[in-house]
Amino acid sequence: MEREPKGNRNNLLFWAFCEALRCGYDLRPIAEAALRNSYQERITVREVAGGDGLPERWYWAQSLVRARQQAFDDAEATLREGVERYPGSPVLRNNLAALLDSLGKVEQAEEIVREAVTDGLVLPQLSKNLGDLLYRSGRYDDAWDAYQRATKLDPNLGDDVYFKMGNIAYRRMDHAKAAAMWQRALELN
Repeated sequence: MEREPKGNRNNLLFWAFCEALRCGYDLRPIAEAALRNSYQERITVREVAGGDGLPERWYWAQSLVRARQQAFDDAEATLREGVERYPGSPVLRNNLAALLDSLGKVEQAEEIVREAVTDGLVLPQLSKNLGDLLYRSGRYDDAWDAYQRATKLDPNLGDDVYFKMGNIAYRRMDHAKAAAMWQRALELN
């Protein structure tokens, strides 16, 4: 069900929302904050969050709000602040990379995802997104490795992963492996 943004910035909102659900975030406080907050001032969100410390999910939600308002610089700044405060958050790093990618800052996106994977953060989407970035730039062997890591973490990650793996196998002239990957993509579709 989850897809990468594919350039449409409205998809980023849905994509990140699905990711947060998959990671088990309780979205009720975020929804309550959204109803009570004009999205312009942090004070209301701080009150909902309880005190001066903003929770990790606040940065996630605020960045989505900013992206939805097409305030992409603000969304990026919010995610960067969140990553600085919560460097161990795979979701915040992944969303920052997805936002950067959708804004055409592909090299920065790749750097963020590579660092997260190197730091040992475990989220299948990190490896999948790294694979997507590498695949689009024609670095198929590296993309294959990233997709392999992603599918080991979540074998049902998405049909597009297996479709691309099938394409890579076909390029390698491994037609049996390509057919098996494409078959798996069809099963997940």
